[in-house]
Amino acid sequence: MSRVRQSTASATPASSSRYGPARGRGATATPAPGTIGRTNSGQGRLPDYEPPQFSLNPKGQRDLAALLQDPKLKQLDKHFNEAVEYVSTAATEINDRLRDTEIRLQARKRSRQDAEGDDVEGGDDIEQTLNQLREKVDKMTERMDESMRKIIDGQQGIAAIKRSIIQTAESAREHASTQASTQHMRSQTRPRRSSGSNEASDDEEYPEIQPTDPTTGTQALQSAVEVFKQTLDDSKTRYQSNSLYDRYATNEHYVNFRKLVHDARTGDDDAPMPDPEDWFPEGNVPAPGITHRGPVGGGGEEDSDDDIAVARVQISTKCPITLQQFKNPVTSKKCNHSFEKSAILELLSRGQRVRNDRCVQCPVGACKEMLTEHDLHFDPVLIRKIKRIQRAKELEEQEEEDEEDESGIRHSGTQRNATLIDSGDEEDDGSTQIGRSTLVNTDNEYKLYE
Repeated sequence: MSRVRQSTASATPASSSRYGPARGRGATATPAPGTIGRTNSGQGRLPDYEPPQFSLNPKGQRDLAALLQDPKLKQLDKHFNEAVEYVSTAATEINDRLRDTEIRLQARKRSRQDAEGDDVEGGDDIEQTLNQLREKVDKMTERMDESMRKIIDGQQGIAAIKRSIIQTAESAREHASTQASTQHMRSQTRPRRSSGSNEASDDEEYPEIQPTDPTTGTQALQSAVEVFKQTLDDSKTRYQSNSLYDRYATNEHYVNFRKLVHDARTGDDDAPMPDPEDWFPEGNVPAPGITHRGPVGGGGEEDSDDDIAVARVQISTKCPITLQQFKNPVTSKKCNHSFEKSAILELLSRGQRVRNDRCVQCPVGACKEMLTEHDLHFDPVLIRKIKRIQRAKELEEQEEEDEEDESGIRHSGTQRNATLIDSGDEEDDGSTQIGRSTLVNTDNEYKLYE
């Protein structure tokens, strides 16, 4: 008994803490400041994502379709329409004022010449004032033109959201119908077992069913969120793969904007308006390996342009060595040309050795830079752009095949064997090492037509 009492008494002081005396068993200790969420790292960990095993019920399908009537979408449409009107009015007014100022200053110049003769100094001052004003108005008009195009992009983005909601609702209904039909077939074709036997009849027939997910035992089902995101992303890719002419020169708001600005600039001169085909000059397809737009050494992270139509005329998706689509491209720090990683490393392995490093001349034509493995690096911004260009080409090919199928043309059954950059997560740790650089794969964030 004495030993038990002694052990109990000695345990009492150890249970107290420096923040205060020990509490009873029923009390809950208050964690110290700054320790909330760090007491047990496992407690705050979210469970792994589990894909849905059942489709949306009828109420969920109705709620999904009702998103089309969301007041926020209608409010966005209203804001965009108002923005179109405001930008058009502002551009017209500043060009009207420029025109009025030109007429007024030219009249003042003529009156001076009539009164004092050829006043070269006074005429130069007026011309300088006009040139400064024209330059200022031109820059403001150019910014408003860019703003108008962004507004149109936003309107197309809202339209893409609505189409994606419709597609998601239709997909949910199809999945629900298919799943209900499959469950009905399974219930009607269960093996009949006799009361005295544990084995099904050898003549029992089973219906052919779709493959199932071995980890869950149920047919894989794409969630509504995944359908929406994929549909919206494909819509964005299709839109941005269109030329600038197709995007804006056929848009009523943009055409009216250009007409208003032209009329304000020319007034009653009846000058012909430039042809819409000349509004956006298109470039040529770049040669394989040409993947950089700015000066050598420029930061790719500063380039936020996500326009596929523009990138197509500035970025090649083919390796200059293999002439195949990029799968794992690397870029030279010296000349900003890009190559397939395995191809350039194989080329370097056969190159001449200079100061313990093998080097080769850049395989892009007319480039005389000597490259080593340490000159190569991964450009995540460039890789993202190449992925989007390749995805746009893939969607175009799918649309062409669909059009051929609708017209009754049969395909030979061959598949496209071009391998594109994989956007999945098959790699072990998501990182790749080359030279002294490491590329860590992260999920690309999605931004709507900015």
